[in-house]
Amino acid sequence: MGTCWLPGIMMLLALPALGQRAQPVDAVALGRYALDRGDGAGASRHFSAALQRQPDNEEALGLRCKARYQLKDYAGTLADAERVLAINPEQFTQRDYEALRNLGVIQNSRRDFEAARRYLQQAKAKHGADTQDYEDIGYSYLQQQNGAAALAEFQAMVKLDPQSKKARYGVGKSLYLLQRFPESVAAFDEAIKLDPGYALAYQNRGAAKMSAGDQAGGCRDWQKASELGVGELRPLLKQYCP
Repeated sequence: MGTCWLPGIMMLLALPALGQRAQPVDAVALGRYALDRGDGAGASRHFSAALQRQPDNEEALGLRCKARYQLKDYAGTLADAERVLAINPEQFTQRDYEALRNLGVIQNSRRDFEAARRYLQQAKAKHGADTQDYEDIGYSYLQQQNGAAALAEFQAMVKLDPQSKKARYGVGKSLYLLQRFPESVAAFDEAIKLDPGYALAYQNRGAAKMSAGDQAGGCRDWQKASELGVGELRPLLKQYCP
């Protein structure tokens, strides 16, 4: 008797499943999960699948842009960001802002600093409260040894966020490039006040002190930076700080 019941029970259990439709896979959610885990290739595949079904999906394009950047696929990243901007050019959205920023960051990575600044200036004009735009523009100027232009960006960043250690650090870097060493030291002082464990600020303040003739102070800062994990300073410590 028992052997007759089991097939019947299995049949009844199977019937609802046969009548159900398969739920569509949320490719964007899967892509987000892969991206959060650092799987850029897997994330890119999921976002591409979403875009096959919906080519103008700005969310999928923006996220695939990040995945491709993670993979150093700069051409693909640029293409995705430009597609986001082209979808609805009459209306500027947060995703358009992110696309402009992505274009700027990519061009900085490719060392096309003038193109980077064009995109980042557009982003800044649309969203002037984001200090990251000022920082990225400032560093593009530093890469081209343009200390005066970099200083203007970082000083504007300080005005927007006086508690930003990165802004104070950028001011210090710019002043160092301009050979205004005492002012550079003072700017790094402010960065270190905001973060007493700021290793790079100690390293660069040490260089500014050395350039200003304060070898003892420079050595102390380099020693502190080394203790905080800046390993590249060890040869300099041996050479200049016996």
